[in-house]
Amino acid sequence: MKILINGGRGNISWSLTQLLAKKGHSVVISAKNKDKNYLLPKNVELLFFSGNSFYEEANKKLDFFDCVVDFICYNEKQAMENFESLKEKVSHYFFVSSVTVYSKPSLSPISELSKKNESKWSYARGKQLAEEYFQSVWEKFEFPVTIVRPSHTYSSIFPVNIGNGDWTIPNRILNKKAVLLSGNGTSLWTLTHSNDFAEALYMLIEKKAGIGEDFNIVSDFVYTWNDIYNLIAEKIEAPSKPKIKYISASDLMKNLPYYAPSVVFEKQWDGVYDTSKLKKVIPEWKSCINLTSGLDLVLNFFSENKSLLIKTDQVIDKFMDQF
Repeated sequence: MKILINGGRGNISWSLTQLLAKKGHSVVISAKNKDKNYLLPKNVELLFFSGNSFYEEANKKLDFFDCVVDFICYNEKQAMENFESLKEKVSHYFFVSSVTVYSKPSLSPISELSKKNESKWSYARGKQLAEEYFQSVWEKFEFPVTIVRPSHTYSSIFPVNIGNGDWTIPNRILNKKAVLLSGNGTSLWTLTHSNDFAEALYMLIEKKAGIGEDFNIVSDFVYTWNDIYNLIAEKIEAPSKPKIKYISASDLMKNLPYYAPSVVFEKQWDGVYDTSKLKKVIPEWKSCINLTSGLDLVLNFFSENKSLLIKTDQVIDKFMDQF
């Protein structure tokens, strides 16, 4: 198949790019930075673009795509532009949304039928409005869309409660410095390795399944945040258990407003999901990578990219140093 990925090199999407290439598909992925050194499988092509013109550039290369997977559509405006560019040029379009569209707190496990929110978090609200638009063009025009919702998914980042997943939190744990968790660290949280997400999405692509449907693609592995940080400490061979301190969502919003929304609207609550709908369509899929194995893969990634081991977030460091 000729498969177009808007994204393709990110924390979630790179696993899918590699899997599709390994399976012999012809893959085109997007990139904005011509100077970056991309090491790609031989059947993966990089398509450079500027602004929001990715699909315009793609349409110049090929009249029709068997499948398009969009990891970087974030709002209704982008959804509308994507539909207009692709409405007669794709057999199957996957919109990668997010479980953040569900209301929190919510009864667990959260299924595709659970209540959606009207979140004050712009990221979640944008994803929800994009979903609603794609659902409308499926109903009106039979645009062949499938909506998939990953949860907290990791491969090239550490799964952390506060921060962006870089070396900051592990570095603080190694140096016996305080690390902050929201609430009391006991909320239940689902972590999915990108390889598991990619396997499920690949199966949907291969089966041409789920047009007009939506699916949670999340792991069956659930942890408390306290457990997650203790396991990170163990894996990085920290000299002692992490020095965990707790902070309220309101104090976090006041002091770290950039990082607070994902905690205030998501991570302070339980995030446990029902994947029975997905498993009815692809019963052969199951999540295989638990956090123990997943952190080994993350550490391998960091060891192969040693420049990441010296990058820490000074804003987070400065604030957490107060505890």
